[in-house]
Amino acid sequence: MIISNSHNFVFLRVPKVASTSVTTAIYDSDLVSLGKDFCPGIEHEYFAKDDRSHKGRLAINGQLFANTARRNQTFSWESWWPWPKSNPMFFAHATYNQMVEMNLIKNDIPSFATIRNPVDRFLSVWSFLFHGLRTMNPANQAVFDNAPPELAKLLNLDPNEFHDVFFNLKIDGYLKKTPLVFLDLFRKPQTYWGTKNTEYWPIESLNSSLNKLFEIKGVQTHLVQHHKKDRNTSKRTLLTPDRQINIINNFEVDYSLWESLQQ
Repeated sequence: MIISNSHNFVFLRVPKVASTSVTTAIYDSDLVSLGKDFCPGIEHEYFAKDDRSHKGRLAINGQLFANTARRNQTFSWESWWPWPKSNPMFFAHATYNQMVEMNLIKNDIPSFATIRNPVDRFLSVWSFLFHGLRTMNPANQAVFDNAPPELAKLLNLDPNEFHDVFFNLKIDGYLKKTPLVFLDLFRKPQTYWGTKNTEYWPIESLNSSLNKLFEIKGVQTHLVQHHKKDRNTSKRTLLTPDRQINIINNFEVDYSLWESLQQ
């Protein structure tokens, strides 16, 4: 997430909905100010690169923020997050209500989030779990290579096979040590992150939505540079029509909202 105290808004990072691209565009703009605003996930990347620029110093500030938030005993982190709370990315995908409960924001601050066709998001999840994590870090490949036979099949599913276990697979035991630990998070609807007052931006028109925000706040425009359009629309043929319909039915609220925002 981004908490912009200086410009009075929150950007909610819905997983696998181009949230990293949008977060980077906002973070690199004047909407984020040193010592006032926080963006834990992106700040970790700056911090890891030993960047001592303006945003690099903010990254260090973000690490201090993260340490402080972790010591907050008023909220049970384990009740909602599937991986260790020592992970710097722990805070990146917090929901609006979770931030309110943690006393990080007030419950009337405006919020924004991205949204996409649930079928395309599902395919992005599949691609991330079974391909993206392998290339992201060579060490992750060992998890796939060393998996016992009964688990190896789960870690090498095609999109249709993945669909068939996606909604009901229980994540416990050894599965918690594999990329499938993310599954509980990805099974959440996109509208889970916001509230009835959150403004959702369809990923098909992200730059237009961002331009409006920059204009309203009176800062220079920063376009989404790394967003790769929605390549997953061409992947829909990897899923049988009945499975696509089932995904839409399971995320009916998301689909209806996304469809209503198409121009």
